[in-house]
Amino acid sequence: MGEVILSQQMRKKISEAKAKSPGGSPRPVSEFSAEGVRVIHHDNGRIPEILDALEEAFSESPVLNLYRYAGRLARVHHCSEASDGAVKRPAGAVMVHPVEPAHLVELAGRAARHDKHDARSNSDRPCDCPRRVAEAYLARGHWPKQPDLAGFVEAPLIGLDGRMIDAPGYDSASGFYCAFQPIDGYKRPAKTASVDDARAAYGRLWLKISDAPEVGRRVCPSEIALRPSR
Repeated sequence: MGEVILSQQMRKKISEAKAKSPGGSPRPVSEFSAEGVRVIHHDNGRIPEILDALEEAFSESPVLNLYRYAGRLARVHHCSEASDGAVKRPAGAVMVHPVEPAHLVELAGRAARHDKHDARSNSDRPCDCPRRVAEAYLARGHWPKQPDLAGFVEAPLIGLDGRMIDAPGYDSASGFYCAFQPIDGYKRPAKTASVDDARAAYGRLWLKISDAPEVGRRVCPSEIALRPSR
Protein backbone atom coordinates (compact mmCIF):
# COMPACT_ATOMS: atom_id res chain seq x y z
CA MET A 1 0.00 0.00 0.00
CA GLY A 2 2.86 2.32 0.86
CA GLU A 3 4.38 1.77 -2.59
CA VAL A 4 1.10 2.75 -4.28
CA ILE A 5 0.93 6.01 -2.28
CA LEU A 6 4.59 6.73 -3.08
CA SER A 7 3.95 6.16 -6.78
CA GLN A 8 0.96 8.49 -6.75
CA GLN A 9 2.97 11.18 -4.96
CA MET A 10 5.77 10.83 -7.51
CA ARG A 11 3.37 11.22 -10.44
CA LYS A 12 1.87 14.31 -8.80
CA LYS A 13 5.31 15.81 -8.23
CA ILE A 14 6.34 15.22 -11.86
CA SER A 15 3.05 16.69 -13.09
CA GLU A 16 3.53 19.82 -11.00
CA ALA A 17 7.13 20.17 -12.18
CA LYS A 18 6.29 20.26 -15.90
CA ALA A 19 7.79 23.25 -17.68
CA LYS A 20 5.36 26.15 -17.68
CA SER A 21 5.54 29.85 -18.31
CA PRO A 22 5.14 32.27 -15.36
CA GLY A 23 1.43 32.53 -16.11
CA GLY A 24 0.93 28.79 -15.65
CA SER A 25 0.35 27.96 -19.34
CA PRO A 26 2.79 25.81 -21.37
CA ARG A 27 5.86 27.81 -22.26
CA PRO A 28 6.83 28.59 -25.86
CA VAL A 29 8.78 25.83 -27.55
CA SER A 30 11.34 28.34 -28.78
CA GLU A 31 12.59 31.64 -27.44
CA PHE A 32 15.75 33.74 -27.38
CA SER A 33 18.24 33.86 -24.55
CA ALA A 34 19.58 37.10 -23.07
CA GLU A 35 22.53 36.73 -25.46
CA GLY A 36 20.19 36.62 -28.46
CA VAL A 37 20.68 32.88 -29.08
CA ARG A 38 17.65 30.86 -30.15
CA VAL A 39 16.78 28.18 -27.58
CA ILE A 40 14.56 25.20 -28.42
CA HIS A 41 12.86 23.43 -25.51
CA HIS A 42 12.29 19.74 -26.21
CA ASP A 43 9.13 19.32 -24.15
CA ASN A 44 7.17 16.10 -24.65
CA GLY A 45 4.15 16.12 -26.92
CA ARG A 46 5.19 19.17 -28.96
CA ILE A 47 6.99 17.72 -31.98
CA PRO A 48 5.13 19.85 -34.61
CA GLU A 49 6.10 23.08 -32.85
CA ILE A 50 9.67 21.86 -32.30
CA LEU A 51 10.04 21.10 -36.01
CA ASP A 52 8.73 24.56 -36.90
CA ALA A 53 11.24 26.10 -34.49
CA LEU A 54 14.05 24.07 -36.05
CA GLU A 55 13.02 25.35 -39.48
CA GLU A 56 13.26 28.91 -38.18
CA ALA A 57 16.67 28.24 -36.65
CA PHE A 58 18.04 26.90 -39.93
CA SER A 59 16.65 29.83 -41.92
CA GLU A 60 18.46 32.18 -39.52
CA SER A 61 21.79 30.40 -40.09
CA PRO A 62 22.90 30.94 -43.71
CA VAL A 63 26.51 30.12 -42.75
CA LEU A 64 25.47 26.45 -42.57
CA ASN A 65 25.01 26.43 -46.38
CA LEU A 66 21.89 24.25 -46.07
CA TYR A 67 19.69 24.13 -49.19
CA ARG A 68 16.88 22.30 -50.91
CA TYR A 69 18.47 20.36 -53.74
CA ALA A 70 17.05 17.59 -55.94
CA GLY A 71 14.10 17.01 -53.64
CA ARG A 72 16.06 16.73 -50.41
CA LEU A 73 18.18 18.75 -48.00
CA ALA A 74 21.85 19.12 -48.88
CA ARG A 75 24.80 21.04 -47.55
CA VAL A 76 27.47 22.76 -49.64
CA HIS A 77 31.03 22.80 -48.37
CA HIS A 78 34.52 23.44 -49.70
CA CYS A 79 37.34 20.88 -49.63
CA SER A 80 40.03 22.20 -47.32
CA GLU A 81 42.75 20.07 -48.93
CA ALA A 82 43.38 18.67 -52.39
CA SER A 83 42.36 15.04 -52.96
CA ASP A 84 44.53 12.82 -55.16
CA GLY A 85 42.62 9.56 -54.75
CA ALA A 86 40.19 7.86 -57.11
CA VAL A 87 38.32 11.15 -57.33
CA LYS A 88 40.70 14.08 -57.77
CA ARG A 89 39.62 17.40 -56.28
CA PRO A 90 41.66 20.60 -55.94
CA ALA A 91 41.75 22.44 -52.63
CA GLY A 92 38.69 24.68 -52.36
CA ALA A 93 36.56 22.48 -54.62
CA VAL A 94 32.83 22.70 -53.87
CA MET A 95 30.96 19.56 -52.81
CA VAL A 96 27.28 18.81 -52.19
CA HIS A 97 26.63 16.57 -49.20
CA PRO A 98 23.14 15.05 -48.74
CA VAL A 99 22.02 15.59 -45.14
CA GLU A 100 21.26 12.47 -43.10
CA PRO A 101 19.74 12.44 -39.56
CA ALA A 102 23.08 12.13 -37.76
CA HIS A 103 24.46 15.15 -39.59
CA LEU A 104 21.26 17.12 -39.04
CA VAL A 105 21.69 16.62 -35.28
CA GLU A 106 25.04 18.41 -35.56
CA LEU A 107 23.64 21.20 -37.74
CA ALA A 108 20.74 21.70 -35.33
CA GLY A 109 23.25 22.16 -32.52
CA ARG A 110 25.04 24.82 -34.55
CA ALA A 111 21.82 26.65 -35.41
CA ALA A 112 20.31 26.79 -31.90
CA ARG A 113 20.74 25.86 -28.26
CA HIS A 114 18.70 22.87 -27.10
CA ASP A 115 17.45 21.87 -23.66
CA LYS A 116 15.02 19.53 -21.96
CA HIS A 117 13.14 20.03 -18.70
CA ASP A 118 14.31 17.84 -15.82
CA ALA A 119 11.42 17.05 -13.49
CA ARG A 120 13.61 16.01 -10.55
CA SER A 121 15.46 19.30 -10.35
CA ASN A 122 12.61 21.29 -11.93
CA SER A 123 15.12 22.99 -14.23
CA ASP A 124 16.24 22.91 -17.84
CA ARG A 125 19.23 20.79 -18.77
CA PRO A 126 21.27 21.27 -21.98
CA CYS A 127 20.87 18.46 -24.51
CA ASP A 128 21.61 17.56 -28.11
CA CYS A 129 18.83 17.77 -30.63
CA PRO A 130 17.19 14.32 -30.33
CA ARG A 131 17.71 12.06 -33.34
CA ARG A 132 13.96 11.42 -33.56
CA VAL A 133 13.49 15.17 -34.11
CA ALA A 134 16.11 15.16 -36.87
CA GLU A 135 14.43 12.17 -38.54
CA ALA A 136 11.00 13.79 -38.31
CA TYR A 137 12.33 17.03 -39.79
CA LEU A 138 13.88 15.26 -42.78
CA ALA A 139 10.75 13.13 -43.22
CA ARG A 140 8.69 16.27 -43.79
CA GLY A 141 10.05 16.43 -47.33
CA HIS A 142 9.07 20.10 -47.51
CA TRP A 143 11.20 22.88 -46.10
CA PRO A 144 9.70 26.16 -47.34
CA LYS A 145 12.11 28.42 -45.46
CA GLN A 146 15.24 26.78 -46.85
CA PRO A 147 16.64 28.31 -50.05
CA ASP A 148 16.65 26.39 -53.33
CA LEU A 149 19.98 25.45 -54.89
CA ALA A 150 19.63 25.63 -58.68
CA GLY A 151 23.22 24.79 -59.55
CA PHE A 152 26.81 25.97 -59.54
CA VAL A 153 28.73 28.50 -61.62
CA GLU A 154 32.51 28.82 -61.72
CA ALA A 155 32.82 32.36 -63.11
CA PRO A 156 30.82 35.62 -63.04
CA LEU A 157 27.86 35.69 -65.40
CA ILE A 158 24.89 37.78 -66.44
CA GLY A 159 21.52 36.45 -65.31
CA LEU A 160 18.40 36.28 -67.43
CA ASP A 161 17.26 39.51 -65.81
CA GLY A 162 20.43 41.30 -66.95
CA ARG A 163 21.89 41.37 -63.45
CA MET A 164 25.57 40.64 -62.83
CA ILE A 165 26.11 37.56 -60.68
CA ASP A 166 29.71 37.95 -59.59
CA ALA A 167 29.90 37.60 -55.79
CA PRO A 168 31.32 34.32 -54.43
CA GLY A 169 28.82 32.20 -52.50
CA TYR A 170 25.07 31.77 -52.79
CA ASP A 171 23.03 34.14 -54.95
CA SER A 172 19.48 34.09 -53.57
CA ALA A 173 17.82 35.69 -56.59
CA SER A 174 19.02 33.06 -59.09
CA GLY A 175 19.58 30.11 -56.77
CA PHE A 176 23.11 29.68 -58.12
CA TYR A 177 26.07 28.97 -55.87
CA CYS A 178 29.06 30.91 -57.19
CA ALA A 179 31.92 28.47 -56.65
CA PHE A 180 34.82 30.81 -57.24
CA GLN A 181 37.09 33.04 -55.19
CA PRO A 182 37.40 36.81 -55.62
CA ILE A 183 39.18 37.49 -58.92
CA ASP A 184 42.26 39.71 -58.82
CA GLY A 185 41.81 42.78 -61.00
CA TYR A 186 38.11 42.08 -61.66
CA LYS A 187 35.93 45.18 -61.94
CA ARG A 188 32.18 44.97 -62.42
CA PRO A 189 31.10 46.35 -65.83
CA ALA A 190 29.28 49.65 -65.88
CA LYS A 191 25.48 49.44 -66.01
CA THR A 192 25.40 51.62 -69.13
CA ALA A 193 28.21 50.48 -71.44
CA SER A 194 28.81 52.27 -74.74
CA VAL A 195 29.31 50.66 -78.16
CA ASP A 196 33.03 51.39 -77.85
CA ASP A 197 33.10 49.61 -74.49
CA ALA A 198 31.39 46.60 -76.07
CA ARG A 199 33.84 46.53 -78.97
CA ALA A 200 36.82 46.76 -76.63
CA ALA A 201 35.42 43.89 -74.54
CA TYR A 202 34.84 41.87 -77.70
CA GLY A 203 38.46 42.40 -78.71
CA ARG A 204 39.76 41.16 -75.39
CA LEU A 205 37.51 38.10 -75.44
CA TRP A 206 38.43 37.31 -79.04
CA LEU A 207 42.12 37.28 -78.13
CA LYS A 208 41.31 34.67 -75.49
CA ILE A 209 39.53 32.26 -77.85
CA SER A 210 41.03 32.97 -81.29
CA ASP A 211 43.72 30.32 -80.84
CA ALA A 212 41.25 27.60 -79.90
CA PRO A 213 41.44 24.72 -82.45
CA GLU A 214 37.67 24.58 -82.95
CA VAL A 215 37.59 28.24 -83.94
CA GLY A 216 40.42 28.75 -86.42
CA ARG A 217 39.46 31.13 -89.19
CA ARG A 218 35.91 29.95 -89.45
CA VAL A 219 32.99 32.05 -88.27
CA CYS A 220 31.55 30.07 -85.39
CA PRO A 221 28.49 30.65 -83.18
CA SER A 222 30.69 31.81 -80.29
CA GLU A 223 32.19 34.53 -82.48
CA ILE A 224 28.78 35.66 -83.66
CA ALA A 225 27.55 35.79 -80.09
CA LEU A 226 30.49 37.99 -79.12
CA ARG A 227 30.00 40.48 -81.95
CA PRO A 228 28.41 43.69 -80.64
CA SER A 229 25.17 44.68 -82.31
CA ARG A 230 25.26 47.65 -84.66
